[in-house]
Amino acid sequence: MDLRTKKTLRSINNAFIELRSKKPLCKISVKELCEKAMISKPTFYLHYKDIYDLSDIFEKEIINSIISSTDFLENFPDNFAQKYRNLLDAFFAQGQILNIIFSEDRKSEFSHKLEVAFKEKLITKFPQYKDDIKFMIFVDYTVYGVFHTVILNLDKPLDIMYDTVIQLTEVCVNNAVDILKK
Repeated sequence: MDLRTKKTLRSINNAFIELRSKKPLCKISVKELCEKAMISKPTFYLHYKDIYDLSDIFEKEIINSIISSTDFLENFPDNFAQKYRNLLDAFFAQGQILNIIFSEDRKSEFSHKLEVAFKEKLITKFPQYKDDIKFMIFVDYTVYGVFHTVILNLDKPLDIMYDTVIQLTEVCVNNAVDILKK
């Protein structure tokens, strides 16, 4: 990717984040975004189909960043509780951007997209889990339970929410490992 394209995409992303911090996705027009990014509409359409395509790509990049920033799938499921803590740390490191991009009308999208991305990586690395019903239920439970709880409570004091989520998750994960072995 050449430097001009990188600058254009950075400008689009910055404008998108700024607009999303002020209004719901459905209220952002391509025209408004282009004006803020100081690009033409044809330039925008060279990279994206519409605002929803931009949002979808942006959301997937954030989720892939969270999953890729940890060693979560290395030697899986050894030391699962600590690895889950690392995954939550990666999640919390994204804090402000998550609160903006997955605000209001997009909160439920986060858990779903995280679950899909997590399962894809998991099944690619460990195909033996693909048909393990108990394990897939556990993945759904932890992703939807933990991360949806976090998304819904980003307005709470982060230290209290983080500690509570970590403690509950470690208890759940430690007990789940025994259940999954049966």
